[in-house]
Amino acid sequence: MRTITAVILCLTALPANGAELPAAQALEVGLTYADSGAARKAMPLLKRALNSKKLDARQQARAHLGLGVCHAQLEQPELAIPQLEQAIALDPKLGKAYLLLGMTYDLGEQRPLALAVYRRGIAALPEDAELLHELGLSELMAGEVAAAVEHLRAAQRLKPHDAGLAGDLGYAQLRAGQFDAAVASLGEAQRDGIGDADLYTHLGDAYAGKNDLQRALDSYDRALEIEPGKSRARFHKGLVLAQKGDLAGAMVCYRAVLRSDPRNLRAQLELGAALARTGGTSLDDAERTLRAVLQQDPSYGDAYVELARIAVARGDLAAARKLLEQALERKPDDERALEALEQVLDQLKDPEARAKVSDRLKKLRQPQRAKERRR
Repeated sequence: MRTITAVILCLTALPANGAELPAAQALEVGLTYADSGAARKAMPLLKRALNSKKLDARQQARAHLGLGVCHAQLEQPELAIPQLEQAIALDPKLGKAYLLLGMTYDLGEQRPLALAVYRRGIAALPEDAELLHELGLSELMAGEVAAAVEHLRAAQRLKPHDAGLAGDLGYAQLRAGQFDAAVASLGEAQRDGIGDADLYTHLGDAYAGKNDLQRALDSYDRALEIEPGKSRARFHKGLVLAQKGDLAGAMVCYRAVLRSDPRNLRAQLELGAALARTGGTSLDDAERTLRAVLQQDPSYGDAYVELARIAVARGDLAAARKLLEQALERKPDDERALEALEQVLDQLKDPEARAKVSDRLKKLRQPQRAKERRR
């Protein structure tokens, strides 16, 4: 790694503007300035080196990479991109050029272009762990979870002791529903020194996916020790407490989330559902909470389902049916609403309507079953 001290030593006996520097030396000094974040000092040197026509192809590629770095530092992506493309054209094995070009597209929310660049880089450099890592992260952000797991795992094989990479792989495995693998990867990241709240929150989610509820709670508590305001950890702790039957504890968590984020609809929904499960006089509070969700988002199907359950608890099956039909008007393929409506129609002794709902559910589940068989 070049240092700015090395540059200063190199320049002490030379003109301040670098005009008399040999092309190769101007290149190295310019790259050092670029690496240190001094873009405006680097660019004249790099341009002078290129204009000298005395650089070989690899040196030219490095100069264009340096200019791309400078333009990226100056938040000029439209100028960085052609420099980086030129660097790759001159030296297709220049991994840093692919990395920076892909990141530039990612920052500009041009993810398909970023993915294409990373994949070009992997085609040229299949054992480049950094490229595999960035490709996996970009795929994860694009929702290509299976591909992300594959590429992050490949990167980890090349860099087995990289704690950050292990954490990213664990999160991807969590997203893919690979809970055992996620626990292993996140645990490895934790052992290697990463102890941030996000990691413990993801670890809690993985344990919850395994139905290891106590370890999930322990992980969420650790996340909250590190970052007491971590709403996601507190909310997910509430979900696990509710799953364990501790509704009072769950409601404490949901209310804490709502104090910091009053418009968190998911926390409002779960609070309403917990109040409904408590029963008795809490049903009125539950109904008010759930209707407040629908005031903010009339298409929130789960709120209709929970309100329908309250109606069933009160013995008003007709009201429950109406609520579920309203949910299905907004989202015809809402599986939870269809399942709840099927049960209500069964209690209402309406076999014809129930058969129609059952048929809709069957058709809805067929693609998922086919997908499971292919696995």
